[in-house]
Amino acid sequence: MQVLNISITLIFCIFAYVSFAHSAELLHTPLGNTLLVLISWLWLIRAVLQVVFYKLGHKASVGLSLYFLLGACLYGLPVVL
Repeated sequence: MQVLNISITLIFCIFAYVSFAHSAELLHTPLGNTLLVLISWLWLIRAVLQVVFYKLGHKASVGLSLYFLLGACLYGLPVVL
């Protein structure tokens, strides 16, 4: 399980690097737009899974769900605007 967590953390670091270092390419190319949509869907699905598996009975679960929805918006809005 730790290997999975480390791998996912690395993927999120790669997303962050690409987002900051190549923002123009993400916004103005079809490949970039596709990546933005897919990353947005990842965060949206993660928010749904948070509710399905952990419910909203705890403040931390609500906070994480909102955090994941924010991530979905941050990656998805540039594509539609």
